[in-house]
Amino acid sequence: MSTKPTRWWDLPAVIFLIIALSSSSLRLQTTNWTEHLGLTQWMIWIGVALGLALGQSRFKAGLSFFFGLIYTLCIVPWSLLTLIKSELWLERLQSLVGRLSIAIGQLASNQPVKDSILVLTFFCLLYWLAAFTAGYQLTRHARPWGGLIAAGIVVLIVDYSFEMFSAPDGGTALSLIFLLFSIILVGRIFYLRSRSDWSRHGQMIESEVGFDISRGAAVTALALVLLAWYSPRIVRAVTPGTAEQRRLAAQFQAFRERVSNAVSSLRSQAPVVVESLSESLALGRGTNLSDSIVFTVKPEGGRLIGGRFYWAGRIYDTYHDAQWTSTGTRSLLFGPNSEPIPYNWQGRREVTVEVSNRISLLGTLYFPSIPLSVTRPVSLEAFPSPPGEPDITALISDPPLPAGESYRVQAAISTPTIEMLRASADQPYPDWVIKRYTQLPSDFSPRVTNLAAEITQGKETPYDRTVAITDWLRLNIRYQPTMPEIPPNTDTMEWLLFDVRQGFCNYYATAEVLMLRSLGIPARMVVGYAQGTWDSDAGEYRVQGKDFHAWPEVYFPGIGWVPFEPTAAQPSLTYPNTSTTSASSGPGLEIPTPFIPPSPGSIANLEEIQAIAEAQARQRTTTTVLSITAGIISLGLLGFAFYRWKKYSLRDLPIPTWFEKTMSQRGLRPPRWLIRWSIRARRTPMERLFARVPELLRAWGEEPALDQTPAEQVKRLSEIVPEIAPYAQALLREYQLAMYSPHKADLIRARRAAIELRQKGFQLWFQHLLHAN
Repeated sequence: MSTKPTRWWDLPAVIFLIIALSSSSLRLQTTNWTEHLGLTQWMIWIGVALGLALGQSRFKAGLSFFFGLIYTLCIVPWSLLTLIKSELWLERLQSLVGRLSIAIGQLASNQPVKDSILVLTFFCLLYWLAAFTAGYQLTRHARPWGGLIAAGIVVLIVDYSFEMFSAPDGGTALSLIFLLFSIILVGRIFYLRSRSDWSRHGQMIESEVGFDISRGAAVTALALVLLAWYSPRIVRAVTPGTAEQRRLAAQFQAFRERVSNAVSSLRSQAPVVVESLSESLALGRGTNLSDSIVFTVKPEGGRLIGGRFYWAGRIYDTYHDAQWTSTGTRSLLFGPNSEPIPYNWQGRREVTVEVSNRISLLGTLYFPSIPLSVTRPVSLEAFPSPPGEPDITALISDPPLPAGESYRVQAAISTPTIEMLRASADQPYPDWVIKRYTQLPSDFSPRVTNLAAEITQGKETPYDRTVAITDWLRLNIRYQPTMPEIPPNTDTMEWLLFDVRQGFCNYYATAEVLMLRSLGIPARMVVGYAQGTWDSDAGEYRVQGKDFHAWPEVYFPGIGWVPFEPTAAQPSLTYPNTSTTSASSGPGLEIPTPFIPPSPGSIANLEEIQAIAEAQARQRTTTTVLSITAGIISLGLLGFAFYRWKKYSLRDLPIPTWFEKTMSQRGLRPPRWLIRWSIRARRTPMERLFARVPELLRAWGEEPALDQTPAEQVKRLSEIVPEIAPYAQALLREYQLAMYSPHKADLIRARRAAIELRQKGFQLWFQHLLHAN
């Protein structure tokens, strides 16, 4: 007699599956990595529907696989063809095949894939297969785990990309929805399988069982989601800017480089394209930089004549163990509505430039010399300094600047004369400059100090000493884009200046800054980009990846920070002798040296800026505080509900015993693991300690008989392992006092005996096992 095949149709489970998969697709769409990611949502709806239909059908697995293959070859290409504009479907198909062929060929030849059709096809196919197989497996075998795991991996990748690269993330709730309904679906399928098992054994099932299990799964899922959501926020709130995140991002760098070609067409918060400078910089070993354009810069007055642009990204003040860090800075919001930053320095020229981003995301905004204003909201990093002497170390864009967008920055670039630089020696250095920019490591090499003194011997002014060190580095250190590994227990600067005598810009700039500091001259490390290549037709500088650069800036009283160029691979940087020669004689920017006092009503100093920053920081943290408060309240309500349940429903029953009792009262047979768990939970403390005896008997291959008394078990164990007999007898005495006499047992003595019994018993068992082998 033929029997109808078993099917697992359950509407709530289908709804939970669709919500979980849809939330994964919507989470992917929040990245805006490419256009038309909404197609994945249609793949889910159609895939789940057809998967459920095939799962419910009488078709065998082989025939179902054949139909699934036909659906895949028809539906996925058809969905992609709807994106191509053409009257004839055959032309659309030819265009799709051609674009995919080119993209796959570029990927195979390790070239950047410019067309996003390959990535879109991958995600459409992924979600189609996930939805189709999950729908089929749900109704055919009640096991939709493969498709659910695939969707979960996408969620993890998206979450990781947002978290590790600090991109603005508005889709965290979708990840939590996916987790919530995935856990609820697990609980629902557990109930469906249990119900089937109970039915096979002829057990009567009450109608409330399904609701109880679903409610328990929902409460558990909600608790896990709240824990997953709020725990990282609390940790980040007490440990901001941890080094662990930077190390993890560095470990992920290799993976970024391996997949960058495949996903180079993605355009938003993708982790493979975010460009940003962190608060620390290791000197490193160097790498081969690309020729790709990072950004272009168009000065309002045209090309700079008689000077040179440097595009600063981050300024560092502290050096230790071959690494620079930016310390002691404060952050504040700064943008188009902010007052311009004032300065009291001479030998400067105000310029306005427009910077256009050419990479997918630009996190660090680059600026020439001293930025005064910017047309895009940024987080301005600055060190507290007196009025008129701004010490701005970075401009951070949040959210990062997308490709194709631009910003304008007004800056005061340094254009002094040699006459002015030498004359500044008559003025003292400000205290804040000395404290911040003359730092040297405690173990700084005296050989380097002596070398700096030897190079500058006979030079009277800080300018002449700076030029002497700059020229010495250009003549004696050979430029090398990559460096060999530094020998262990070796001073980096000694190794550079006396042994290997080669390096790239990081090493040139570091050597000059540290040698100048050893002479008492304030200097700092600046990292960003060199000027780039001038495009006369477009009237702009084209800054490429290979222009990434580091250079020193030296402080001169009354003039401020002035760049110098010790790197031999860069053109020499010189300043005019007098103000007469400092003006440009041809087209382009003239270079006067005006004195610019603070404007009325502007921010007078960075202490006032810090006060504003603190107020703005308090405003920005309001949402975080409210979120943490809501999470604590939710967890508190869950804890109160658990307390009420334990007090009025459990009373003195352990939780597993309550579950066993509830199932038995409703005519259900509890599973064996629940019965064993319930028995262990009902034991007294002394019974739990004595359980070590039968545990050791089983380990030594002796299964205790049900009719054996505790004394007989101890006797048998002592016969098998005589060495632990004293501990077993001590435990037996306390056990018998507690269980069979009115006298009070010593629980502490029993616990010590049980610990010794277990440790020595298993130690002897392990030795016996080694000798037996």
